[in-house]
Amino acid sequence: MKRTSIFALALLLFLGAWTATMAPPAQAAISNMGDAINKAGRQRMLTQRIVKTYCLIGQDIKRSDSQKELKEAIALFDTQLAELKQFKVNNEVTAGLGDVEQVWGPFKSMATASPSVSQAPELRSQGEKVLRAAHEVVLLLQDASGTSSGRLVNIAGRQRMLSQRMASLYLLKSWGLKKSRYDSDLSQSMSEFKGALAELMAADVNSSEIDRGLKKVKTQFSMFEYSLKTDSGEFIPQTISKASLKILSVMNDVTGLYAGIAVGR
Repeated sequence: MKRTSIFALALLLFLGAWTATMAPPAQAAISNMGDAINKAGRQRMLTQRIVKTYCLIGQDIKRSDSQKELKEAIALFDTQLAELKQFKVNNEVTAGLGDVEQVWGPFKSMATASPSVSQAPELRSQGEKVLRAAHEVVLLLQDASGTSSGRLVNIAGRQRMLSQRMASLYLLKSWGLKKSRYDSDLSQSMSEFKGALAELMAADVNSSEIDRGLKKVKTQFSMFEYSLKTDSGEFIPQTISKASLKILSVMNDVTGLYAGIAVGR
């Protein structure tokens, strides 16, 4: 058995019976800045998750689960965009959300079309436009919050995006799309994830619950990183996708805890 196959089996055992899809969190109207930053940050993650699930469906990997995951990601983006538009902050944020809405439409249309390997690079390119617009809204909300805790919500929320970004880039490669840009973006994403994780772990506002979550993510990412760096020519897309969702789930909880701190300050 190849080294990669052995590691893939070990990683699947580590993940255990954890569900392959993360159900969307219960939604409610936004009532405070911490929640706004959290949900705006989650929009960034959804752009990458949509690209990832598009690639999973295109490669016929867990098709039913992947189609459900894609449908839920699109629905959640629509719901949160509506909620963010209802939460009035200032003219800059309103304009920023208008920019998100403008680029979201074309991306959504592409994502809901029948997956095609020839269209995947264009989908990813359009997704990057939505990501940049969504990130700008997060920064505007962070500035409006005027708290250091708001910045931690942003950083923790961005880790969710990076977990799906790394997986989406891997899935593009496993689909046979060999682009040097994907390799460099994957390497950069891994480096950014590690750097941000170290910063979060050093934050003096961390509760014991946040610390436990971050330590769990550190362990999960170590295995995730090893599997991404293993170069034997054998791809393990289903395993990588599942591992990325495990990290996403914990970071989603941690981001919510930081959002709670931002409200209390």
